[in-house]
Amino acid sequence: MSETIDYSQFPTKPAPCCVCGSEEHTVFCTKDGMDYVKCAVCGHVYMRDQVSEEDLLKIYSSRTSHHNQEQKLAWDFSEMKAEVYYYKLLKRMEKVIEPGPLLDIGCSNGSFAKAALDKGWDALGLELEESSVLTAREQGVEVIHGELFAQKFEDNRFHAVTMWNLFEHLFDPVAALTEVYRILKPGGVCAMCVPNIRNVGWWMLKADWHSVEPQIHQNLFSVNTLTRLATDKGFTVRHMAAVDIKPATVKAWLRKGKKKDDKRHAASVASMAQQSPAKMAMLFRIRALTNIPLILTRSGEDIFATLQKPKATS
Repeated sequence: MSETIDYSQFPTKPAPCCVCGSEEHTVFCTKDGMDYVKCAVCGHVYMRDQVSEEDLLKIYSSRTSHHNQEQKLAWDFSEMKAEVYYYKLLKRMEKVIEPGPLLDIGCSNGSFAKAALDKGWDALGLELEESSVLTAREQGVEVIHGELFAQKFEDNRFHAVTMWNLFEHLFDPVAALTEVYRILKPGGVCAMCVPNIRNVGWWMLKADWHSVEPQIHQNLFSVNTLTRLATDKGFTVRHMAAVDIKPATVKAWLRKGKKKDDKRHAASVASMAQQSPAKMAMLFRIRALTNIPLILTRSGEDIFATLQKPKATS
């Protein structure tokens, strides 16, 4: 888990809906004394009172996350995870554009960027957490310690920009998506994963669902609201699906009201790197079957999206 942060030191202010701009909303849920609201126009769920972009940068620059714990690193940099997870994400992107310059925004410990390098992409990481930057560099990944807008990348530089479990954290996702569009070459892809608020985990746990995390997760998208935002900013949606119900969610539901065992969870994460290829292949076949109804009903816990900047026309 990430270290505990006292958000009371950071002032907040009301924010409009980032998807449609409306200020009309109803309270969606309350957690830790803070309200998520639901836009009355488009249905987007977001924090009504948000910290400033400057304070968000302070938070992420100073914190230490679970991504650099020994157990997590063992799994993230394992050949097993590369085969069953990262390479599949890269293959989906390569259906749209050939490997080339790739920017992984919020690259964390650099494990995805490392997998991209191994598959022939010219991967560059961008990360705010200093400890994660150091870990990624130790793995041979080139990482810039800073935020997106300060880099002033040239137009049309990248074949791909990725944002894995980052977009929901952003103070201004509209500005970020606009900047991503600018720095992508025509025909380039933006690939991301975000929590899906219209999912079985939310229905089971409500405000106890793990992605209901005030201030850190400022926006909680659905397939509909993410599609609307992407298309409004000029992207073509090449792939979007809501997948997975996490074992941790089921366990939380079964153990509701009981104390969470973080040590047991860390051990289970570490053990994944030690599983046989045959067992992991079986688990992912089961996952694929389970995902069929989740995709059809758009009710998986995570939305995976591949967006394309239109190709230049002559």
